[in-house]
Amino acid sequence: MSEDKLPERDSKGDVKFNYGKADWDKIRRSQYTYIFHYYDEAKDHYFPHFGLFSSVDERMEKAKQDPEFFEKQLYWTPDHPPYDFFIRYHNWQLGLLVEFFKEVFEEKAFLHGYQPSNKYYRVILPKTKHDEIINCINDFELLPIRDLLFEVIAIAQDNYVEHIAFWERPEMQKLVTSAEKETQKAIQIIEKLDEKAWMRGDPGAKPPSELLHINFAFNDGTIKIEHDWLAKEFIDHFKRYYNDLLYKNFLPSNAR
Repeated sequence: MSEDKLPERDSKGDVKFNYGKADWDKIRRSQYTYIFHYYDEAKDHYFPHFGLFSSVDERMEKAKQDPEFFEKQLYWTPDHPPYDFFIRYHNWQLGLLVEFFKEVFEEKAFLHGYQPSNKYYRVILPKTKHDEIINCINDFELLPIRDLLFEVIAIAQDNYVEHIAFWERPEMQKLVTSAEKETQKAIQIIEKLDEKAWMRGDPGAKPPSELLHINFAFNDGTIKIEHDWLAKEFIDHFKRYYNDLLYKNFLPSNAR
């Protein structure tokens, strides 16, 4: 390596990495910040309000200029004592979150042996949406747990957008409802090629069927695999994959 290409080192001899200046306080805050999403009918997708895919880049400064921008801190605690009241108050709300929502949100803290904690300490949403939520909370006289309710809504929406909305689409619902019927077809294919019972000489066992070809039908054409070994490889890999799953109950016992 030529000397002009040697990495720059500091006074301790460590290599200097030019990552630029990062505001780690903002980065840490962003980990506990939830940005509310909205549904875009034209794009048929959920997007964060104000285009904030992150709360630490230059988009944040632009978003703050929007008159609808509203940033709410949850579980506020003063910087200096006395703050015992706030600690007890926020822990009480955390206890409610765990007691009533741990199964809903699949809280795994107890399983892994650590203390549950709040997921969000700050939310960003349109001011009109915030006012709607806070008015509803006030109507039901739930202001003492308003921070908890905002966090519950944020966690619920995050779970919905990330894990549920996709499966509510009509094409995905069709996949779910047709899975059982199509699975029976897959089992029939494997049973037709199974030769174990026939090789053992079991009474009534039939010789395996001959696989002539496999068709892959695409929206822009069909590809036919006619090579005997190659065609059977698709079936064998399919069978091995499902046979190695946790419960090992996808295939009939004679096809495993």
